[in-house]
Amino acid sequence: MPLFDHARQPYILDYDGPRAKESEHSALPENIQELASEEKHQSQSLYLLMPLSAFYNHLTHGKTKTLFRAMEFRNTLSFNLLLLAQNVLVDGEAQYQACVADLEAV
Repeated sequence: MPLFDHARQPYILDYDGPRAKESEHSALPENIQELASEEKHQSQSLYLLMPLSAFYNHLTHGKTKTLFRAMEFRNTLSFNLLLLAQNVLVDGEAQYQACVADLEAV
């Protein structure tokens, strides 16, 4: 199985938020006290996991560049196209063709 197919952050991070730039620090929203309980919990979780995710990426880049490049590839349209091709029977041909059209436009 290709490395890019299983290269990802550890499941313990379970982070699916925006990518932090190295010079960027995460911050809680100014109106956090006004948020509903669930939104407040999501904001606090994002606040804690964003720098942890950035640190893991930085550590991986420094120690294992091949793994880091494979993880970066997962954020590209080409990876999504390969993933859709793998699951074309599940997702449908129209979705696959739309992704191919996007790739050709680039």
